[in-house]
Amino acid sequence: MERPGRAGPTARGTPGTRCTRASTSSAAAAGVSIITAMQTCSRPPGTASAALRRKPAGGSLAAQAPPMAGATKRVTPFQAIGGGAGRTVRGGVSVHRDAAEPAGPDRSGRHPGGEWSPLHRREPSGWATIVRMALKPPRPVRAGVRSALYLCVTLGSALATLLVPPLLLLSAATLLLAGAGLVTVPFALDRLRDWADLERRRIGRFLGEEIPAPHLPAPSAGLGPARFRALLLAPRTRRDLAWVFTQIGLGIPLGAIGLAVLFGIPVTAAQILLWWVAPADEPLTLLAVPVASWPVALGAGAAQLAVLGWLLWAAPWLARLHARAARALLAPSSAEELEERVEELTETRAGAVHAHAAELRRIERDLHDGTQARLVALAMRLGLAQRTLGRDPEAAARLLEQAQAGAEEAMTELRAVVRTIYPPVLADRGLAGALSALAADSAVPVRLDIGEPGGADLAGLPAAVEATAYFVVAESLTNVAKHAEASRAEVQVARDGAELRVRVADDGRGGADEAGGSGVAGMRRRVAALDGGLAVSSPPGGPTRVEAVLPCGE
Repeated sequence: MERPGRAGPTARGTPGTRCTRASTSSAAAAGVSIITAMQTCSRPPGTASAALRRKPAGGSLAAQAPPMAGATKRVTPFQAIGGGAGRTVRGGVSVHRDAAEPAGPDRSGRHPGGEWSPLHRREPSGWATIVRMALKPPRPVRAGVRSALYLCVTLGSALATLLVPPLLLLSAATLLLAGAGLVTVPFALDRLRDWADLERRRIGRFLGEEIPAPHLPAPSAGLGPARFRALLLAPRTRRDLAWVFTQIGLGIPLGAIGLAVLFGIPVTAAQILLWWVAPADEPLTLLAVPVASWPVALGAGAAQLAVLGWLLWAAPWLARLHARAARALLAPSSAEELEERVEELTETRAGAVHAHAAELRRIERDLHDGTQARLVALAMRLGLAQRTLGRDPEAAARLLEQAQAGAEEAMTELRAVVRTIYPPVLADRGLAGALSALAADSAVPVRLDIGEPGGADLAGLPAAVEATAYFVVAESLTNVAKHAEASRAEVQVARDGAELRVRVADDGRGGADEAGGSGVAGMRRRVAALDGGLAVSSPPGGPTRVEAVLPCGE
């Protein structure tokens, strides 16, 4: 069959042949016109096609037709990206272009005029994609590797936990040796609790949450039967023992899977490539299949990699299974949390009652030793002045002056007593103003931070919370002035949701002792009465930090 536009040997020069050539030339010219118009529309504004400005140098229009499918044309790389004059290739079409014509888009896909065409953007090569995936694998792969690492560490922890039951049995056997178990068993249970705490923190980091430790009653003093019984019957001890056997039974098989996944994939890849290194009488095995040829190596290796890949995909589920099972045993149950909360409330309630009784005794002592004594002296002076008024007016006047001074002193002491109950400055100026007054009256320079300007976020606090916060700051600044030998102090009070946080810090010598009469015990009782918490950090050499957290509602 003959191609269009070319006459066969028997039809050379015939009218039909000439007609066929003419029709072919017309079709080629029309095709060139359409392609040239499409290229002109796709170019940047202000750019005209050289083919529209210049006629062909010679020959028929068929010479300008696009090459047929499958045809090849040699084009230099410089011409292929649109640089220089000559022939450039766009969309498989060869187009003449002058040297004065603007060049095409550069490597970033941007035309010289500033326009950017996404069709000309250079895509990254295959090797670049492979390198990028190797440096930063997809998220499922990263999750699988992280879970496999967790399971590998779990395997080591489970193997170490295998030593716990024999050690506990050995310590229990010492009960028969003159009661030595009363010392060894509590010691072994304490070490088991420390081991469980390490595992609790590790599981919490993997799950992204904090796992609280079950409540353990305060051990009795000494090493006698009371402490032995308290530790043995504690719910936390039972949970730790249950976790030991769960860790052994569940951690070893799951950890072995994680170890196989983490090291099995690179080992399998090495076996596929180096199977021929093994002796012929002891060939390598992939999926229990001896490898003696490349087809077997590739087939069995691909199957083993598929199995390991599936295990890598399932590693996050296996790791979460172990972590949640361990969390169920290491974390306190709802009943234990409720019991711990009841015990805490009972202790804080007892502390509040004790603090209230101590406060009443202090007020009674201050009124009896100070204000009451001055009022008695005032009454005696007034009585003497009344008796001597008739015979010695000057002595009576002196007694009246002394009585007036005593009355003023009594009023001053009475105001001081009232200020310790509920400072009047809180009622007059609020917590922000009261703290500003404390900072201004302090003997040590104080930097005060009360959050928003004017302490707007401290408005509307309960009176008990304001009084406790004021007392904590006042007592802390008093300690700074008396004991810290500091050059400056900092007070920060801020409302954080349903809590009020009070921080007092100084650059003094530190070494604050709660049992040394520094007022820390009183602050702790006041804060605990409101179901809050107080933390004191005062290492020798400083600095000292006091932080109180008070619940204040929304």
